[in-house]
Amino acid sequence: MTALGSDTNRFHCVSATITTEFSDEGWYFTFCSTNSSVAPKLVVVEFNGKVIFDNGYR
Repeated sequence: MTALGSDTNRFHCVSATITTEFSDEGWYFTFCSTNSSVAPKLVVVEFNGKVIFDNGYR
């Protein structure tokens, strides 16, 4: 996932869901740190190809 950049070595995917119930239809991924207790990172990949990296604030 290029949205995570250099964090791809420190985070792993713990959840992947698909939704068609919201305006942002697509895949929702949750990544957690392998080395610390920092907040999870959330990535949304919409069906239109748009990638949203919201750093856990969504």
